[in-house]
Parts: sequence; C-alpha cells; structure tokens
Amino acid sequence: MLKSNTIWNHNEWGTCGISLSESSNNNKIFNNSISNNDAGIHLWRSSNNRIFNNDIFSNNVGVSPEDSSNNNEIFNNDIKSNSFGVILGWGSTNNTIYHNNFIKNKVHASFLNCFFNCWSRNYWDNWVGFGPKVIWGTIWIVIPWISFDWHPAKEPWEGEK
Repeated sequence: MLKSNTIWNHNEWGTCGISLSESSNNNKIFNNSISNNDAGIHLWRSSNNRIFNNDIFSNNVGVSPEDSSNNNEIFNNDIKSNSFGVILGWGSTNNTIYHNNFIKNKVHASFLNCFFNCWSRNYWDNWVGFGPKVIWGTIWIVIPWISFDWHPAKEPWEGEK
C-alpha cells in the first residue's frame, strides 16, 4: 500500500513517480500527489492493483499500465495537465478505468496492442456532450483502433468519489 505521499520532479526520461514492476500484484496506490515525472504511475507486468484518489499532474504520462498489466482498477483520480493522461500498452487487458477526471492533458487516453479494457463514467474536458467518448489507439503497431467510454460524466467528479 502506498498512501498519502507527495512525489514530484523525477523528470528525467524513464523515471517514474511510482513504479510497480514484474509481478507486483494486489497493491493499492491512493491519496498521493504525483507530478513532474516522466511517468506518474507506471505498471509493468503488474496485475490486480487499485489506483485511486490520486492527483496526477504535469507528467509526461500520468498512468501507464503496460506489458501484460491486467485486471487493474484506475478510478477517482484527477489526471490533468499531462502530455498523455493514461496509456494502456502491450497486452494489458481487463483493466477498468472509471470515475476519473481527465482535464487539460494533451492526449487524455490511448492504447497500444491491448483489448478488453473498460472505460466508464470518466469526465473528459474535451467531450462534446452527447454520445460516447472515443478513445483512439492502435493494434499491431500500425492499425488504428478505437475504444469507448460509453457513459462519460457531464461534470467533473469531486471529493471522495
């Protein structure tokens, strides 16, 4: 469990505010303030983790589960002013991303070579207000692909969500 920390200014390429690596499973990362890193929270081959109630801002990448990081929950976070908010990568499946605020990121969310992830009830500051929110990604390096947040929130989530 990693709780109630302020983590900032690890901004050299490849450095992470919080990193779970190689079978670091069943952890909780919550109530942290994470900023000015290459990656705010990075999961590599780590599954069944819960990432919630964090302020994740001004990083190159806010949250990045990759290389078969499966069955993680990412919820109730403020993900703002990052180059990329959340990027799911390389075979990371069955992750659930919900009740997050995506605000002022250059790219809110994307994915690369991963399927069966659920995006639900997130607030997106660039959503037009009707229909699902489209999340663009790619499969097999070059084929454009999309996923959806079928029920985007109309207003930002506040407080303990």
